[in-house]
Amino acid sequence: MKKLASSLLIFIVAFFILGAALSAIQGRMNAIRYSERLTDDDPLENAPPLVAFTSVALGGFRGLLADYLWLRSSKMQDEGNYFEMVQLADWIVKLQPRFTGSHAFLAWNMAYNVSVTFTSFEDRWRWVKRGIELIRDEALEYNPGDPELFRQLGWIYQHKLGKDLDDANRYYKTEFAKEMIRLFGDFYGEWDELIKAPENEQKLRAALGGKNDFWSIIASHGYKDFADFERH
Repeated sequence: MKKLASSLLIFIVAFFILGAALSAIQGRMNAIRYSERLTDDDPLENAPPLVAFTSVALGGFRGLLADYLWLRSSKMQDEGNYFEMVQLADWIVKLQPRFTGSHAFLAWNMAYNVSVTFTSFEDRWRWVKRGIELIRDEALEYNPGDPELFRQLGWIYQHKLGKDLDDANRYYKTEFAKEMIRLFGDFYGEWDELIKAPENEQKLRAALGGKNDFWSIIASHGYKDFADFERH
């Protein structure tokens, strides 16, 4: 009986010692995770109620549900059911608002893979615009300092709108310009002043009169004249 009690006492003491050791190790590991920024547990700012609820209530099950939605989204794309895919992408963002890699991929997928399946420029622009909005209006709302999101957003703007690799690029530029006009107003530039601008160097010199600041700046940079400046 005494032997059993002694063994039980040793077991209890060992249990508490191991528990204390594990607690200390876990505390140290948590400190390293925070100091090295391996854990992003900052509260979401300006999150809508649905996002805040799913982030807290579902806990670890959010990942499982998001995985299922990913598979469902891929199936919808293969079947050409793009509009349901958009809704699934919105749910994925709300389930995992900090998973910026998924947001960037979903936006890229809409702007590139989905948009090119349409022949109408209007339909293409709708999907390119939706990809932009997914990052600009949703993902960056929850991750305002994430460089990958800014890189992907800049890439879509530059590659789809800035370059001419997509045959609908002029339509994209026009629609984007319309949005900017609605946002900033119908300012079309001071065209009358541009028309009055000097046509050549001689007229420019005459317009500047005796002011030599402009020519001094050009000369200080190693240019012989305005024509030399234009060539470079």
